[in-house]
Amino acid sequence: MSSSMNTELEESLGKIGLTKQEARTYLTLLELKESQTGKICENAHIERSNIYKVLSSLMNKGLVNYRIQNNVKVFSASPPESLSELFKEKQKRLEEERKQVERIVSNLKTKEPGKDSISNYKYYEGIPAIKSMWH
Repeated sequence: MSSSMNTELEESLGKIGLTKQEARTYLTLLELKESQTGKICENAHIERSNIYKVLSSLMNKGLVNYRIQNNVKVFSASPPESLSELFKEKQKRLEEERKQVERIVSNLKTKEPGKDSISNYKYYEGIPAIKSMWH
């Protein structure tokens, strides 16, 4: 795979919740099919001291698995379809956060100050403020 294509894929994987090291490791394992940690580190350009932490995180996300061969762990990537599940989980978290923000907004509306203000004029500065004016 070309370097620019890998960079694009790494960025896309980052958008669904993978770190750069996780993305590089996952893409490397897809290319290698299966491998021990030494080859993964070499191809993904990840320090040996970090590889087990990265692999563990990918296993928790359901993107990497391993088997034991001659008392050595051999890692492999889960099928790319596994990324869909990761994205669905991210969507669910975002939906929960959206609902939480709506609850906060509704709670804050009940605490709005009284309508007795000194002036009827309001001043807005900046694009975000102007957008809030329309709401």
